[in-house]
This record gives sequence, C-alpha cells and structure tokens, in this order.
Amino acid sequence: MANLDINRYSELKAKGTISLIKAGGVVALVQKRFDTESGEALPEEVIGVNLKELRELRAKLVGQIATLDVVLADCDEVLASKVV
Repeated sequence: MANLDINRYSELKAKGTISLIKAGGVVALVQKRFDTESGEALPEEVIGVNLKELRELRAKLVGQIATLDVVLADCDEVLASKVV
C-alpha cells in the first residue's frame, strides 16, 4: 500500500477506480489505471498485502488527518469480512 497516494484514496474510490479485496490471508488493493492522453485502460495495478500488514497499517493511520477516515473504514471492513 506504500505505492498508493493515501491523500487521493477517497477521490479514487469515489470514481470507482480503487478497491480492497480480501482473499485467503492476503488483501489486494486493486487500482484501475488509464492512459492520460488516450484514456485507454491500462492493466490494473494490484498491490498485495497480508492481513498482518493491513492491521499494522491501520494502527499507524489511527489519529491522522480526516481524509484517511475512508481508508480506515475500508480496512475495518476488509479485516471483518469473511475470507473469500
């Protein structure tokens, strides 16, 4: 998740270009990408993290700026969801 611009997360989620998916013990952050000139879809960028890393990330984010609220909510949702 280090590659994600955390300040743009809410904006990207609102556009439907980013999502967190839980599978087994791994969480995948999937980001749709587009060519800035042509608008063509590029291969999705998948950043995989294990659940321990996601829990650690969530703990680090607590108490930071309000724009991170949606990230925390998504982390909580993924951590609470059943494995798919």
